[in-house]
Amino acid sequence: MYHKPDYWSQPTDISEELLYEEDVTIEMSHSSPFGYRVAPSFALVKQQIERQLKCLAFQNPGPQVADFNPETREQKKKACISQMNQDFFNKPKIMKKYDKHGRLLCNNIDLCDCLEKNCLGCFYPCPKCNSNKCGPECRCNRKWVYDTIETEAGNVISAFPFFIND
Repeated sequence: MYHKPDYWSQPTDISEELLYEEDVTIEMSHSSPFGYRVAPSFALVKQQIERQLKCLAFQNPGPQVADFNPETREQKKKACISQMNQDFFNKPKIMKKYDKHGRLLCNNIDLCDCLEKNCLGCFYPCPKCNSNKCGPECRCNRKWVYDTIETEAGNVISAFPFFIND
C-alpha cells in the first residue's frame, strides 16, 4: 500500500480520486514517462462500470413518441412547404431595364448614366463592355436605372428623361 506523503500539496498527473482511494497501488515502472503506474482498485473499476451502465440505460422519451402520428406530421410538412412556395412565387420579379448591349429596353435608346439625352459618353471606358456611357456599374443587363443625379446639397442636376414601367 502507498499513502500520500505530506509534502504533496496537489496531485500532479494522478487523479485526486485515485490517491485517496485506499486500495490503489502505485508501482514503479520504467515504461511510464513519470516512472510510476497507477493500478486502480476493484471498487473504483466497479464504480466506473456502474456509471457507464447508468449512462447507457433506457430513458423514457415521454409522450412525444407515444402520441406520434405520421399523417399529422405529413400534413404540417405540406402546409409549411405550401407556405414557402407561396412566399417564393408571389415575390415580384425584378425586370431588367437594359438589354445585353446596354440599351434601355423601354425605347431602345443608348442613354448615358449622366442622364443627358445628347451625351456621347462622359465616363471612363467600362471594364466589362468598354462603353463610355456606363457609370460605376455596367449597364449591360442591369435591372435598375438612375432616377436623378443630385449634388450633395440635394439639388437635382438631371432626372431620368423617360417613363419606365416597373
